[in-house]
Amino acid sequence: MTALSSLTNRIFLASAFLSVLCIGAAIAIVNVAVTRQAENELRLEIDEAGALVAGYRSIRFEHFVNEARLIADLPKLKAAVDTDNPATVYPIAEEYQRALKADFFIVTRHGRLLVRFGAPDVSDAELMSKPWIAGGSDRENTGFWPVEHGILQVVSVPIGIDREVAGNLHVGVSLDAPAAARFKALTNSEIAFAAQSEIQAATLPEVSWPSLLASCH
Repeated sequence: MTALSSLTNRIFLASAFLSVLCIGAAIAIVNVAVTRQAENELRLEIDEAGALVAGYRSIRFEHFVNEARLIADLPKLKAAVDTDNPATVYPIAEEYQRALKADFFIVTRHGRLLVRFGAPDVSDAELMSKPWIAGGSDRENTGFWPVEHGILQVVSVPIGIDREVAGNLHVGVSLDAPAAARFKALTNSEIAFAAQSEIQAATLPEVSWPSLLASCH
């Protein structure tokens, strides 16, 4: 006698089959819910890490801007800039650049370069082609400047003498691989700095940058 010849056996097998189907459906529903929850939690963690990085960078740079304002207002620097002599300005600017620990430190007078520190891969001509450096504005300007292997976040501060703008101080901090590593340690997340649709520095291997950019679009 076969297993299906008895009505009792057929009822038992049908019940068992329906039970397996119900269990399988329940597992599938649970898997979908768990996957969706994991994706939501991952997105939340990414958003929180992004907000933390942005907040930390903003606070750090605001402190940097305040220091730049103080340096631009120091009588010693003003007197040196007023001489319009690069040799006079150089040692004073070097002292303040070291104190500020700026990755980028430039002093200009009426659109003419007096001294510079940082951005070694950029020529003086390219440097002075930047409107926010050559312009000699009487207002503060901030912005991002993509450079090789990173991005410079820069602030330009006027140097006033006798209520006139005698020159400008331009200082910046690097958003590069070391900075990305520091942010990674802070947030326990992979970090990438991008500008003009190109990644300039990241904690991820460079071979992964194209796919990372594609996932952001």
